[in-house]
This record gives sequence, C-alpha cells and structure tokens, in this order.
Amino acid sequence: MTKIQKAKVTDLEMLYPLFAELRPQYDLLHFKDLVKHQFKEGYQVMYILDGKKPVALVGFRTLHQLVSGKTLFIDDMVTAQKHRGKGYGKALMMWLQGFCFENNYDHMAVNASFEEVETHRFCLNNGLKIETIHFGRKVAELKDV
Repeated sequence: MTKIQKAKVTDLEMLYPLFAELRPQYDLLHFKDLVKHQFKEGYQVMYILDGKKPVALVGFRTLHQLVSGKTLFIDDMVTAQKHRGKGYGKALMMWLQGFCFENNYDHMAVNASFEEVETHRFCLNNGLKIETIHFGRKVAELKDV
C-alpha cells in the first residue's frame, strides 16, 4: 500500500525538485516563499515517497463557488518522470476522492493547458470530465488590450 503524507513547511526543500519538474520557473527560495504563503491560505500538499525520495505530489485548496459549491481545486499534481506509470498518480487521485467524500465536497476540479495532453488523458482516465474552457491573462498584459 502506498503511504500518502501531508507536507509541512519543513518538507518544502525535499519536495522542491519534484515541484520543479512541474514549475521550473521558480528557484528554491521563491518556491518556498510562495508555498508558505499558499499554506496560510489553505493550500495543502500530499506526497508519496519511494524510500526517502518524493516521487509524486498533489497541491490543492478548497474553493466555495456559486457554480460548483464546495470544490476541491487541484493546483499542482506531478509524478517524477522516471516513476510515471507506477500508479502513484492514481493513488493520489483515489486519496483526493476519499477526502472529498469524507469532507462533504460537491465538486473536484483541475485546470490543464491545451498542450498538456498527458494531463487530459490522466484526468479522463481517473473519472474527471471536460466541463469548461478557462480564460485568463496576466494582469500586466491587460493594459495592451
């Protein structure tokens, strides 16, 4: 059985290389500052170790929305490249589903860019469906509109 653990601030340095596979734009210091801030806003990270090395993680938060009710929103999910296909992502999704049922969530959601075909396949294979198209833009770019 795969053990899933909840991350604490003291785990961030250990988890950074795995996060960096997903979010390479952040150096360790900036990453730690951002996640510490997110933790204060209710962001949670669950992870799986293979020995002493993290191999998969999911970062999520709770949203309360008129459109979907109490929603578990997945911000970050990654399995180390060399560990994909071993069931770690599936184990995290099953954990999230259980968490949703235990905590009376109405909805689970994740955004994925159009280019993330592997993510689309993973989500569809794990019970999620395509519900919306998300629009967005960096605020600094809006002045050019």
